[in-house]
Amino acid sequence: MIKTENNYKRILISLIPLLAFIPISIFRDITPNNELRYFSIIDEAIANNYFFAFYNQGNIYADKPPLYFWIMMVGRKLFGDFLLEFMLIVNLAISFVITYTMNKWCFTVNQIKQYSAAALAFLTTGYVMGVIAVVRMDLMMTMFIVLSLYSFYSLYTNKNIRLNSCLFPVYVFLAIFSKGAVGILIPLLSTIVFLVSEKKIKDIFIYWGLKTWLILIVLCAIWFTGIYFDGGTEYLNNILFHQTVNRAVNSFHHKEPFYFYLWRFWMTAAPWSILFIVTLIKGLKWKVVFKDKLLKFFFVIIVTSVVMLSIISSKIDIYLIPIYPFVIYLTFVILTKVKSSLIIKISTAILPVILILILPCLPFFDKFSPIELSHKMLAYFSAVISFIGGVISLLYIKRNLILKSVIVSSSALLMLVFFSSFQITPFNEILGMKNLADKGAELKSKNNAKSFVSYKAGRTESMDYYLKEEIITAKTLEELKDTTLYKRPYILFLKTKNISKDEALKAFIDGRKGEKMIFYSTFVIE
Repeated sequence: MIKTENNYKRILISLIPLLAFIPISIFRDITPNNELRYFSIIDEAIANNYFFAFYNQGNIYADKPPLYFWIMMVGRKLFGDFLLEFMLIVNLAISFVITYTMNKWCFTVNQIKQYSAAALAFLTTGYVMGVIAVVRMDLMMTMFIVLSLYSFYSLYTNKNIRLNSCLFPVYVFLAIFSKGAVGILIPLLSTIVFLVSEKKIKDIFIYWGLKTWLILIVLCAIWFTGIYFDGGTEYLNNILFHQTVNRAVNSFHHKEPFYFYLWRFWMTAAPWSILFIVTLIKGLKWKVVFKDKLLKFFFVIIVTSVVMLSIISSKIDIYLIPIYPFVIYLTFVILTKVKSSLIIKISTAILPVILILILPCLPFFDKFSPIELSHKMLAYFSAVISFIGGVISLLYIKRNLILKSVIVSSSALLMLVFFSSFQITPFNEILGMKNLADKGAELKSKNNAKSFVSYKAGRTESMDYYLKEEIITAKTLEELKDTTLYKRPYILFLKTKNISKDEALKAFIDGRKGEKMIFYSTFVIE
C-alpha cells in the first residue's frame, strides 16, 4: 500500500510542474522560424495527401522525419486552429514520460525528495524549458533515446529480457523517426563505449545483434518505401544522403567549430550547469561515478554524445537536449552520495539569487522594453513570489538542505513562468506573424488587392497558414516595381528595419497606404 501510494506521488511530481507551461500556448503567437513553417508544411501535406514526403511551398522538405508531423496533422484535423495548444499538450506528455522514466530509473519510490528535486531541476533547465514551450521534434527524440537506453540498461541488468529485447530497437527506430540519425547514434555509441568500459566488448552483439538490426531494417524499409511512393528517388536520396552525410561532414546548415558545445553548455544548461560540473568533479574525486554502474553509464552517455555531436559539422544549442536528462539526474544521484560543500552551496544559490533580483529590477523593465507589460500588478505579484522563493531557498542552503533548496527555487521559477505567460499577448507582435497576417488580410479586403508579396521579410511565405493563400517572394526591388510581374494592387510585406536601411526601398513605399509595426510592415502597392 505504501509503495503504491509513493508511486502515485512519483507520477504527480512528474506531472504537476508541467501545468506551469499551459498558459504559454494559450496567449502566445506561433513563432515564424519553425512553428509557422511546420504548420504550413502539414497543411500542404494534408491538401496533397502526402504522409511520408513533405514539401514547403512545393520544395522538398526532408529535414525532418514524419512522426512529429503526423502528430501535428492529427491535431490539425481534430482541433483546427488550436494546433499550438494541442502540440503543447503533446510536449507536456513527452516531458512527463522523460521525468517519470528517469525517476523510476534512478530512485526508489521512497526517495520522494530526491526525484522531486531532480524532476524540477530538469524541467527548469534553460533549453529544456524552451523546447517544452515550442513546437520542435527534439524533445520527442530525447524521450525515445531515454526509453531506448533505459531498455538497454534493463537488458544489461537482466530485467524483463524478452520484452526489452524488442522495445530497445523499437525505441531506437522511433528516435530516428522523430528527428533523424542522432536518434541511433547516441544509443549505439553510448552502449558500445559503456560495454567496452565494462570490459564486455563481446556482449555488443547481444544488444546489437540480429534481432535488433532486423527490427530496425524492417521498420526503416517500411518508412523508405513510403517515401519512395510519396516523393520518389529524389526525395529518398535527399533524406538518406543530403540530410545525413552532408550535414555531418560539411554542413550546409548551422556549421560551427568543434568546441562549440563546450562553451555553449554553460548557457543552455543554466541555471544548473555550474552545479553539474562541480558535482561531477566531486563525484569523480570521490570515485562515486565509476563505482556505481548507473552513474558510469550516464557519464558515458554524456561524454560520448558531446564528442559525437562536436564531430558532426552541423551544430546548434538545441542539439544538446538529449543529454540533459542524464546531466541532471547524474548530478542529483551524485548529490545523494557525497557530502555537501561550499562550492556546491554557491552553485545551488545561483537560481535563488536570480529570483531575488527580479523584484528590484522589475521597475526598470518598461524603460528598456519596446512594449509595456499588460498586467503590472500580476507582474509584481509573480516577482514577489520569486523573491520569497529565492529567500527560502537560500535559507535552506544555509542549513545545508540542498535538495529542499532546489525544490523551492525550481518551483518558484515555474510559478514565475506560469504568471509571466499571462503577459505574453502584447509581445506577440515580436514573437510571431499573426498580427502581420491579420493586417495584410484587412488591407487586402479594403483595397481589393489581388495577391500577397514579401520582400526581404524572412519566412513570411509560411503565413499561408493564416491567409490560406500563397505569399509570393520577390527577390529584387526591380521585381516589385515591375507592373507586369504581379497583379496589382498587391499587399507587400517587409521587415521594418530594412526600410530605413534601403533608401531605394524607402522611396518605393513612401506615401503608400499601410502600417509600420515593430519588426514587420505591410503596404498596399497599386
